[in-house]
Amino acid sequence: MSRKRKKMKKPVLIFIVVILVVVIILINPITLIAKIRLGNLKYSKESIDKIIEYDLDDKVIKLGYNKTIDAAIKDKNYDKKNFDKYAKIDYVKQDDFIKNINNLLKKKYSVKEINLINKTATKEDIDNILSESIILDIEDYLGFDYAKASNVLRYVAYKEEHDYDYEQVVTFVNIGLDKEFYDEAIEINDFNETMLVNKYRSLPKEYAPDLVTIDSEYSSDGEQKATKDTVDAFIEMAKDMEKEDLHIIANSSYRSYEDQEEIYNSYTKKYGGKYAKEYAALPGFSEHQTGYVIDIANNKHQIFDGTQEYQWLKKNAYKYGFILRYPDKKQDITGYAYESWHFRYVGKELAQKVVDSNLTYDEYYIRFLDK
Repeated sequence: MSRKRKKMKKPVLIFIVVILVVVIILINPITLIAKIRLGNLKYSKESIDKIIEYDLDDKVIKLGYNKTIDAAIKDKNYDKKNFDKYAKIDYVKQDDFIKNINNLLKKKYSVKEINLINKTATKEDIDNILSESIILDIEDYLGFDYAKASNVLRYVAYKEEHDYDYEQVVTFVNIGLDKEFYDEAIEINDFNETMLVNKYRSLPKEYAPDLVTIDSEYSSDGEQKATKDTVDAFIEMAKDMEKEDLHIIANSSYRSYEDQEEIYNSYTKKYGGKYAKEYAALPGFSEHQTGYVIDIANNKHQIFDGTQEYQWLKKNAYKYGFILRYPDKKQDITGYAYESWHFRYVGKELAQKVVDSNLTYDEYYIRFLDK
């Protein structure tokens, strides 16, 4: 009985072998190899099937893994005529990514321009760009690291109205200079010694830093306060100045939101709203609320920019971490007339960089610190 069963197994084995041979013959070995190689390159299974279907395996294998190709090949908006351009476009996580690329290419934007656009653009930004005629000099605007695709139409409009170079246009628009003071202001939520507060960027009403009182010897009324780092740097600077028979005091430093509100209202009552808006800050928009500002006077309360103390500070304040916040003839950028007494603490390393750049802090922040 057992011998009979053994004999019956042989035909079954032969049948299985035949089936395997037929399967191997039916499967294209070249396709099988291509699938293995594409899989090794980390393409998704869905992409591999499409690559094989579109007969692109040789091109894709030669290219290597390309995230944009991986996204494009399985997207419903894939356009075979754009394959070579897809391969040169940096992948970004963006709604309708491939559709947006197709539309930008159709609009005659180059691969380089599309990469610049996509670097910071949302789908809404791209829709806005596509709604206008092609911006022939878009690369001149978006070629700066700090340029924003969301602002590109504002850049174009601002350049048409002003005789500035592209770098200035991008910087000034990012500051907000193409808008009225306080219009669509940004509320700050990252609080540190480098934060930018101006007439386009505000602090929350409840913001209050940790403060220490400035020693009465270096204070106009014994009640001036600032952050500890600011006070320590100011006292160190004041003591070094004393060695040269120069003397400074803190005339005005931290002001709360409520303090600034009172000042602004008093300006409005005394001089009118237009004057107040130009020469004072709305509550929340004053640097004094940061705790990093000291309005400096000499101990005789003379007009400050005419004093020896001021001349010394112009040359040396950065060594202690302070910058002159509102320089002369920069009102169009800072929003404030020249204030020789208003010094802002940003730390020694940054103060050195700002002074070396010869830029206002508004410009420097936008170009190098705005994330």
